[in-house]
Amino acid sequence: MSMEHCEYLPKCMFFNDVMQDMPKKSEELKAYYCKQHFTECARYIVLQALGRENVPAMLFPMQTDEAKRLIIEEEHWSDKYRKSDSAGTESTE
Repeated sequence: MSMEHCEYLPKCMFFNDVMQDMPKKSEELKAYYCKQHFTECARYIVLQALGRENVPAMLFPMQTDEAKRLIIEEEHWSDKYRKSDSAGTESTE
């Protein structure tokens, strides 16, 4: 459990765009995820694994199962692409 704040909070699309119309719920989620347990945040997990551009706008901080699914899916696709790319490279030489 970390007591640091999430470094991505100021630019988090979820809190600055998606949750802007729900300030009370937004503050509750920020208090738990962003200000105390950010390493448990699904958005943070995806950002760390796949990069900011791969964090779905509507991914809620508590959707860690979805975060894991996205990461596994991306890794599977990347492995498949690398295998087909290397196979294609070998066959053209």
